[in-house]
Amino acid sequence: MDLRLTRRALVAGLLVVATAAGCSDTGGSTAGDGSAERAATELNAALATDAQVEDASRRLIRECMEEKGFTTHPREDAAEPFQAGVYPFVDPPAVDAVAKGYPEASAEPDESAGGGSRDAFGRLSEAEQQRYEAALGEETVIQLDDGTEVGIPADGCGGKVAAELFGDVQGAFRTAVFARRGSDIAREQTVADQVVGEAVAGWSKCMEKAGFPGLADPESARDLTHTKGRDDAEVDEPALAAADARCGAEHQVSTVRRTAWERHLAEYLSGHEAEIAAYRESQETALANAQRMLQG
Repeated sequence: MDLRLTRRALVAGLLVVATAAGCSDTGGSTAGDGSAERAATELNAALATDAQVEDASRRLIRECMEEKGFTTHPREDAAEPFQAGVYPFVDPPAVDAVAKGYPEASAEPDESAGGGSRDAFGRLSEAEQQRYEAALGEETVIQLDDGTEVGIPADGCGGKVAAELFGDVQGAFRTAVFARRGSDIAREQTVADQVVGEAVAGWSKCMEKAGFPGLADPESARDLTHTKGRDDAEVDEPALAAADARCGAEHQVSTVRRTAWERHLAEYLSGHEAEIAAYRESQETALANAQRMLQG
């Protein structure tokens, strides 16, 4: 199911729930009855099926488009499972890892690889590309209860395939988005957590004493190095990274934030076990429908 949402990097984020669900050092309720672990397992299974559904959906849409006479299609990478349990914070670095500044960030992908040549679809005329997009179909924007807006296929080949796979397309997409939002909601709750707030405030005061005033959180320290290029950022990065690491360790920012986030994520999962089960069932039904259509 392509929700047209940005896919996050793949990490084993939900695996921490099994550890966090049964205990907590920061207070508050936790899911000690195993519901969070069950929900995490269910969600990961649903997400894996979701990726299979997306790949099958692309094949079916392509078949539909070729029936309409289109033989050249946009290049698409294979769908990867969306990972709903990605830790969302940038914590202070380890004290022993900042001798020359922050560890180098991963290189951004080179979008000009391949000599800048476009794929076959990109070489089509603008008019032909527009004709393709029209046949593919428009989207309808639906609003979730929390105000989030999501585009879903409404007509054309995209809408036709979605209806054949899911039946109630709006209901299926609402269920999917709701089930996948645990990490975002856990992040919001972590930011508002009193214990986390005290640790981050202590880090901020420590950074001010170290000569770096006005930093609200560890993410803002990293932002100083990315405002311009790393080579010309107007900051002494080794000194900044060293202070960040020292203040982070002094106020246990990494431990406090991660513990709180894991607890809030476990609470979300255990509290929405039924909805996550419905998401998995929806994806399994859609996959069965897709496999039947592809075999027919």
